[in-house]
Amino acid sequence: MDIQSKKKKKPNDLQEFEEMKKQIQKVMEDLMVGVELPEEWFDSKKKRPFVMGFSLSMAPGGKINVNELNELKSKKRVVPKERTPLLEVIDFGEKIIIIGELPGAKKEDIAIRVRDKKVSIVVGGETPYYQEIELNASVKKRPKKSFKNGILEITLEKI
Repeated sequence: MDIQSKKKKKPNDLQEFEEMKKQIQKVMEDLMVGVELPEEWFDSKKKRPFVMGFSLSMAPGGKINVNELNELKSKKRVVPKERTPLLEVIDFGEKIIIIGELPGAKKEDIAIRVRDKKVSIVVGGETPYYQEIELNASVKKRPKKSFKNGILEITLEKI
C-alpha cells in the first residue's frame, strides 16, 4: 500500500460518523416536507429557530414519562407564532416543580394559569411562548414563581 492510498482512506470511526450524519440529514429533510414557515421568519430581523426534541423523567414509583417537544406538530404542519418552552416537571411528593427555559422572555410578560391538574405558561412580548402542562395531581391555584437569566421555576403545592 502506497502513501497516496493511505491518505485517501478515512479511519472506520470517521466513515461511521459520516454515514450517521447522512442519515440525520435525511431524517431532517423528511421532517421538513410540507412545513409552511411564516413569512416573518424570512425577515432577518425577526428570524428565529424552531425546536424539536423530547425529555425523559421518572415519576415516583418508577414510571417513565416521555415529554415530546415539537413546534411543528400539527395536522396542517404550520408553525405556530409562539415558541414551545423546554420544560422539566419534577414531582417531589407534596409539591411539583416546573423548570423551563424561556430565552428572550421578560419577567413582566410571563403569566402562569393554574386550573386543577393543568398549568398554562403564557409569555407575551417580543418572544412569545405557550405551553399547557397536564399534571398527575391537583395543585393549589397560587404557584410560587421565580425567573432569572431566562430560567423560569414554578413551585406548585399539591392539594
